[in-house]
Amino acid sequence: MVHHQEYFICYSKEVSLIAGTTIFAGTTLNYIKYKINRLSDLRKKSVATYLLLAYLAIGAHQFLEFFAIYLNNTIIYKIGLLFSISGMFFNLRASEKFFAKNLGSSLFLGVLAMLSIHIFTRSMYFENAHFYVRGTNHFYWGAIWMIFFIYWNLIHLFYFIQNYGRFGASKIRNLPFASLNISFILSAIYCYIIGLSKNLGLLPACGSFEIVFDAPSIWCVFASIQGIFLYYFFKSYNKEEHEIIYTGPPRLKAMLIAIIITIIIFFTLPLFSTLSYKMILK
Repeated sequence: MVHHQEYFICYSKEVSLIAGTTIFAGTTLNYIKYKINRLSDLRKKSVATYLLLAYLAIGAHQFLEFFAIYLNNTIIYKIGLLFSISGMFFNLRASEKFFAKNLGSSLFLGVLAMLSIHIFTRSMYFENAHFYVRGTNHFYWGAIWMIFFIYWNLIHLFYFIQNYGRFGASKIRNLPFASLNISFILSAIYCYIIGLSKNLGLLPACGSFEIVFDAPSIWCVFASIQGIFLYYFFKSYNKEEHEIIYTGPPRLKAMLIAIIITIIIFFTLPLFSTLSYKMILK
């Protein structure tokens, strides 16, 4: 007889290996087709390079999750976390090349250095959990990830609004979606529906599912599909754009709003999770 909690179980550690392989293959194909052969100028090639490095960082994280589970090694798991969040640094660098503006990637490197000290000086645990890896004690890693992810999206939103109606403005809007946003939206829908259903007692949903611990790895698995969207972005990016203007950049405003949104997300988590704040922050 099949228990209800098994309906959503489809995990094996090989899922991380497959996701990592998919990302590495997608990165290689995109690099060969557009970085080398098609993109028309050095600036566009630089943008493509950083976007592909960001994608590759997520793939490296997936490979390291596989080996962390296979070898039961916490150090490998921690290195994987740093690879994952470094993807946000490369995305920010890609946007700096795209806009030819300083958007604070060097500041982000400093934050990553402090985060790495935090990660390697405390105990962190992980376990198999269906089609993803469940990690604990990584709240600050996730908060930094989310703040800079939202900040990066806001920068593109502000510049898109400035250029709304101009030819080529769609590329400003499309870059974050091609790189990360599609997978984020899909994973967020999955996590919030499953988390809310479990919290309301409507669905057993993966047994011990907890959105705080489980969402990051779920997002990384979903990210394997982003290579398709990068492919079409690079294909359209090679066309000449006109009339684009960039004033600002509105970095401080974007960062303040990103922090506020992250705080709101934090305070709404109890609607989707049975975790207490003490467990989240431990």
